[in-house]
Amino acid sequence: MGIVRLLNLFSICIMCAVMLTGCWDRIEVNDVAFVLGTAVDKEGSEIRTTVQIALPGQLGGAGSQGGGGGTSGSKPWYLESKPGLSIRDSNENEQFSLSRKENYSHRRILLFGEDLAKDGIGKYLDVLARIPQNRLSSFVLVTRGPASKVISTNVATEKFPAEMIREIMKQSMKKPRTIKHLANALLTEGLDPVLPVVTPDKSAPGNDGPPEDTIRLDGIAVFNHDKCTGFLTGKMAQAVVIAMNQAKDPEIVVPMPGDNGYLFVRLHTTDVSLRPSIKGDSVSVLIKVAADSTILENESNYALTSPESIAKLERMIEDDINSEITEAFRKLQKYHSDALGVGKTIHDVKPKEWDKLKNRWNTIYPSIDVAVQTRVVVENTGAVLKPFARKDGQLKYD
Repeated sequence: MGIVRLLNLFSICIMCAVMLTGCWDRIEVNDVAFVLGTAVDKEGSEIRTTVQIALPGQLGGAGSQGGGGGTSGSKPWYLESKPGLSIRDSNENEQFSLSRKENYSHRRILLFGEDLAKDGIGKYLDVLARIPQNRLSSFVLVTRGPASKVISTNVATEKFPAEMIREIMKQSMKKPRTIKHLANALLTEGLDPVLPVVTPDKSAPGNDGPPEDTIRLDGIAVFNHDKCTGFLTGKMAQAVVIAMNQAKDPEIVVPMPGDNGYLFVRLHTTDVSLRPSIKGDSVSVLIKVAADSTILENESNYALTSPESIAKLERMIEDDINSEITEAFRKLQKYHSDALGVGKTIHDVKPKEWDKLKNRWNTIYPSIDVAVQTRVVVENTGAVLKPFARKDGQLKYD
């Protein structure tokens, strides 16, 4: 009996040893090229992808320069770029020039160049979902000019340009646009995508030399289905993002009466709803905005010392938001981009009406009427009521 048990125990040990030998298909870290970001550009009848690859051997350690530098002054990243018929074909062509196997599981950003975005991005998304290694949570942006120029910018504030773009992207909206958001917008009836735009820039000149290269957020790209039809910048871009209910602590600049300076206000909470109205082929939409705000700076001569002056300021902020959103909506109509999802709202609340309109929505949308109704409450005026360090004789009271 003891011999049988011993044989059984020996058999179990042999089986465990066989099952626990799982190193036959291992890939060493120094054989992997971790892709942090991909730029996709149109190049004639083909496309060109440019990948940013991390170089672990250049990170940290003795001689590290910090910021955008790497060990002994070398960059901690490398670019590889090749043309191809598709993203996958281009990546395969890149692989022929790499001694390491490309890996996309750590990709942070995906950049579409301006020309490719205008030509249409939908057909290039298949590989991003078909191959599980590709992360649907990667941020998606459009670039002014070639995307390869942006991803190759040697920024000083981060080790990798891809990381700086990722951090900028997190500031752009409450829910930054990812591959998943983009695909959802393309598949949703009555909704067109909106993507942030980045562009190369120069920092202010320093004491030690010329300006440094950097990257800045440059508004939004608006789409009609999968084609970029226009770019919005400044207050107009901010107005669209507010109307999308995606603005992250937007700041409003309010000109005070009589050319007496400006007041700067932050909207720290916003809530937006769309109320469509349909009469036959005549469609209108009411955009309702509610916001709480904080005064950040008052460089005008107006003293906000009474409830009446605060109420007047609230009306001025509301009027400013109403006019900006109305103007921005008209620009979206010009670009045939239903970025706010008016069609989607009709589909959700009045599905029978949407069935009658959806096949003609591209022709109906540019002519629909819009009204904006805003309610702003100033909750916090800051530590002072009067403009700081000014005499009463210089101030205006309501």
